[in-house]
Amino acid sequence: SPRRRGRGDNARMPTDSRWHADHAALETQLLAVLDALIALRPARAAAAFARFAALLDAHLFAEESELLPRLAALPAPRWAPALYLAEHAKLRQLCARYTQTLAGAAARTPATAALRRRQALDLIDALHPLRHVLEHHQQREEQGLLAELEAAGVSPP
Repeated sequence: SPRRRGRGDNARMPTDSRWHADHAALETQLLAVLDALIALRPARAAAAFARFAALLDAHLFAEESELLPRLAALPAPRWAPALYLAEHAKLRQLCARYTQTLAGAAARTPATAALRRRQALDLIDALHPLRHVLEHHQQREEQGLLAELEAAGVSPP
């Protein structure tokens, strides 16, 4: 999701890292969803969101298979792997729910321009919980998970 960053947010994570690139790609894809909604194109938004969901799922899988086992081996991580896994489950749940919401919107076109604009606003509002959880998860990942692995001398793949 588009995030407001303060100075130092990525101080411990190189901006050219694979994980940073994943986060940037996710943000770009969410912007494509919002752009389609603003253009009153819910079917295009649904297609963009499907791409976002696929990127997110691949990122979460990589995190679960490559990073969290390394974190679990640390003596006292700031946040336990279970917390990251719970966030992953919540993100997947929110993605599934929003996919259904968009599918319903794409299947019906409101009769008037005013109703189409209202639909777009409702769809933008419905995306907020996912964007909020994603933003916090990415901050935790960048400032906790990746920083801790780096500080412990465990290089993320």
